[in-house]
Parts: sequence; structure tokens; C-alpha cells
Amino acid sequence: MKKLFSALTIVVIGFMIFTGQKSVDNPVWNTPVTTAWDVSIPYSPFLPLDRNISVKQGLYYMYSPSGVFAVAPSFRPYATTATQSEIHAYIHPMLQGKIMIGWNSYGPSFYGTGYGVTSNSGVNWSGSNTLNGLATNSGDPSVAVYPDGKIFMNAIGSSYSQQLITWSTNNGTSWSPYVLAGQNTSGSTADKNHMGIDDKSTSPYYNNLYIMWTDFSVTNYPIKVVRTTNGGVNWSTSLQVTTPGSGYFSQGVNVHTGPNGEVYFVNATNQSGSPYTEKFISFGKSTDGGVTFTNNSQAFPINGIRGNLKSTSIRVNSFPWMAVDKTGGTYNGHIYVTWAQKILAPAGSDPDICFAKSTNGGTNWSAPVRVNNDPMNNGRDQWFSNICVDAYGGINIVFYDSRNPTTNDSAEVYVGRSIDGGTTWENIKVSDHRFKPAPISGLAGGYQGDYIGIASGDNKVWPFWADNYSGVYQTWTAPIDLGPSINHTQLSNTEQTAGTRAVNCTITPAGSNIDPTKTKLYYTKTTNFTDSVLMTNTSGTNWTANITMTGSGTYRYYIKTADLINRIATAPAGAPGTYFSFIATPDTTKPVITHTALGNTPKVNWP
Repeated sequence: MKKLFSALTIVVIGFMIFTGQKSVDNPVWNTPVTTAWDVSIPYSPFLPLDRNISVKQGLYYMYSPSGVFAVAPSFRPYATTATQSEIHAYIHPMLQGKIMIGWNSYGPSFYGTGYGVTSNSGVNWSGSNTLNGLATNSGDPSVAVYPDGKIFMNAIGSSYSQQLITWSTNNGTSWSPYVLAGQNTSGSTADKNHMGIDDKSTSPYYNNLYIMWTDFSVTNYPIKVVRTTNGGVNWSTSLQVTTPGSGYFSQGVNVHTGPNGEVYFVNATNQSGSPYTEKFISFGKSTDGGVTFTNNSQAFPINGIRGNLKSTSIRVNSFPWMAVDKTGGTYNGHIYVTWAQKILAPAGSDPDICFAKSTNGGTNWSAPVRVNNDPMNNGRDQWFSNICVDAYGGINIVFYDSRNPTTNDSAEVYVGRSIDGGTTWENIKVSDHRFKPAPISGLAGGYQGDYIGIASGDNKVWPFWADNYSGVYQTWTAPIDLGPSINHTQLSNTEQTAGTRAVNCTITPAGSNIDPTKTKLYYTKTTNFTDSVLMTNTSGTNWTANITMTGSGTYRYYIKTADLINRIATAPAGAPGTYFSFIATPDTTKPVITHTALGNTPKVNWP
């Protein structure tokens, strides 16, 4: 929370000119500006509908090759009159109905850290706008949950130079007094912190906690780290883990652990002069439980969006967020990173959400791909992405999106989802209302929060964001219930006109087993799907069935399945209105021989 005016901030960061200066011209982002409230724009979220979307009992269902998604109506987990922003979320890895979220609270008679917690998958929530374990703090919450249910909250201290930690063993009813986890020696800002937990029971560093932040007391503003091995009671001496180099500084760190206890972090490497654009993604790692780290501050180039978003006065950034696949599946160990950028491919001239991955522990990175699937260079904005991996290896990225309003002055919230390791993406609209981004009155110039949150568990994806639809910035969520997915490679044209032709696919369940009596292949040579055959489960998630060939023609087919709670999926999405097809016919075209005649040659012998 880049926050209320502070005399200490003036003393420590004396080189900054506050009067009339926008916060984006300040690498620390703590200049206060008072801005009037704006007006929310209500709308009907489900009109018009397309053939792949249906509305039922307050939910809307989206059918796609990567699964069926039931998106719940948007709601506020902890509605209040105070503003809430910068939501961070964590779901208990074993008790996945237990969800912890934290946010920045502003009264305006108080500011600091608030929280919400549920133990029954979001049916009931409790919380507070002021976390008593961090009675005096400056927000920027980061949360984690131990396997025994102990919940942790990390935040910046009231003097901005400290990193604090507190915990609760009774779901937030009471909190421990805060513990000093880390501190900048000169008293300058310890900013944009993030806490990671090693929650893999087979890791040699299981239950370690790591806190990272930017140290604005050191030249080039490096990233620092501290760790605890005893549940937050004691913390290591802070260790500098980035050296950005001349002309750059580090900001926006994000830390996660790998399946074998690796500690990974990413951050933006910004140019040190105004407008402080993010120019590289920095990547670092530790293989000894956080004792030592390696880092490449220029792992791959980006072109960030730091500044004020056009058509609004809110400030935006390209701080990266990271997730690691620890499912033990096909993509186990892969590292995923998301951020917003523009101008540099694959982004267009307006801000787009980008994604890159490493399959070898961060040594090499894939070429970035674009996550949002609206038309390129359409003048619409996407910003503030966050990422998680669900139990089935699906990658889920939440972001703000202005693709639908004709005036580009309002926003919705989308989730991009990939089930093929980030190669292709679908977009799911999760917010059921539109809002008009505006700065939060009384806080830093352009501030409406600097990030949003997402987590996955209990067969659901939980996006969390802040918007002013209610008249005041609040935390919102709309859980996505994940259904089965079908992955199939379309059959090509063939000369085969008799016998049978195999159709193979993988069907991935989502919390409920596939019903073999409802898993079928439908096919026809006409416009009506008159033939169907049950598919056979050959092994694991592999299914097969045969099309009986009845001569030449165009064959149309699709696959349909359902799980034991009757969530239906088809491939392709929208079937039978859409379908796969191939042509079967004998080869009646004569071959063509193309040859370039040999020229004269001085060789004595011809080949």
C-alpha cells in the first residue's frame, strides 16, 4: 500500500520531489494524492450469450475442450465500508476448503492489513479490517497456511523499513504479537514483499517460510530474503539475492518453491530513470533451502507498462507473478511466469498479459505467449495478472480486462486457463459486473492496488480482485468449479473408405470420476449425428473408440463425456453445433513429377 504521507519517507528518500509529482515517477510509489471517487457502471454480464455458455441456477457454464467451467456469481467475502486492495490468497494444501486471504485496509481513520478466512470452501467467511497481530503496519499482505492449519500473515511495518510476521492457530480469532522477520538497516522502505512456503511434504525443507522484498536503502535497490525453519519464531539474517547492475533496480519480487525444495523467485528489473519501465524478468534460485542463491537479473527481456493506464488515472506495473507445478503430473517441476507488457511481441500496442515457462529449473525460458485472446492492437487494456497451478496441472491466470466496454473506461475480470503447459489459452469471464477503475481517495497518486490474487483447491479456482462496483473498493471473488476436460487431435483426411478408424483422446477428470456409460463418440456422414459408440478406457486417462467407415464422403464426429456428478464436456466445445471432420476418398489425382534437369558438367563420370 503506497500509502499515507509520512515524514519519515521524506527524510529517507530526500531526492524525490513530492509536490505535483505523480507516483509513477517515484520508484518507491509512496506519494499521497487525494482523488475524488468515480462512478460504477452496472450491467448484465451474460447478454448476449453464445452457444458455448449457459446460465443455470445463478451459475453460468462455459463448455470448452479444456473442461466445463461453472462460474459462481461474484460476491464479497468480507463486505465493509473500508477500502480493500491488493489481495493475496493461499489454500491449505491438504484441507482445501480452508482459504486465507489478506488485503490492504484503509478506513480512512486507519490503514494496514485486513484478512478473511473460510474453512468450508467459501460458504462462510470470517475476518477483520485490522489484524490485531499486526496492530501497527503498512499493509502489503502476503499469506500462507501450514499443514497443521496455522495461518500466517506477512506485512510491512509502520515505519516502512520492517518486514513483520504474525500467525493464528484458531482461524484468525486471535493472532500472535508480531515478530520482526527482516529490516533495512538504514530505515528506508522495505517494499513489495512476498512470502513463500515450502508445502511439499517430501521436500527436505518442508514448512520453511521465505520472505523477500526490495531494499531501498541499497544502491540499485536489490532484493533481500530471510527464512525461518521453526514456524516464524526465529529468522535468518537478511541476504541480498539480486545485483541489478548499473542503470537498473529490482522490484516486485515473487517467491515459490519447487517439488524438491527448490526456492525460486522472480522480479522485474526496472530501468533506474523515469518512467522506471520494467525491462527484464529476473530469475533466481536456491537448492539448499535458502542458504545461498544464484540470480540472473536479465533472464529474458520484457517491455513493461509501468505508468498510468490510459482512459483512467490508475497506476499500473509489470511486476511478475510465478507458479510452479508440483502435481507430479506431465508438467511437474515446470516454472511459470506471467506479467503485463506492450509493444514488444507477443504483446500489441496496448497492454497484454504474457506468459513464459522454464522446463529445466530456470536455465532456459520459452518464447513468451499472449494469454488474453481478444483481437490484437484493439485499444483494450489487460493488466495485473496473477497465476496458480491446480491439482490437475492446469495453469490459471487472473487479470483485469477492458475488452468489452466500448469506451475502454471500465473493466471486468477474466481468467486465462491452459491445460497443455501454457501453449494454448482459453479466457473465462469471472466477474458478473463491470466497474470503472479509479484511484482510492486519500492514498497514493493513482493507487487502486498493485496486484490481485488467485488460488486453487477442492476442484475449484478462486480468483480474487478489488473493484469499486459497490461504491467503495472491496475484495470480490467468483469461484470456478472445474469439470472434466477432453484433449483430442483431429483426424486428418484419408484414402481409407472401409473398415474402422480409431479416435483416441485423453479425458481428465476434475474431482469426480468419469462416467463410462456417458462417454461416447458420435459420428455421421450426413448433418445428423445418428451413430454413436461407447468409448473404452484403455489406461489412465486414455480413451478410444472406432468410426465404422462406410465408403467415400465427409465424416463428422465429436466426443462427449460426463462425470459422476453429471458435469458434461464435449470436444470440440459447442458440439454438436460444432464438430470435427475429415474427408475419406480414394486417391484419383495423378502424381506430379517435378525435376530440374542436370546441367553440363566437367566430371568424367556421371553418378
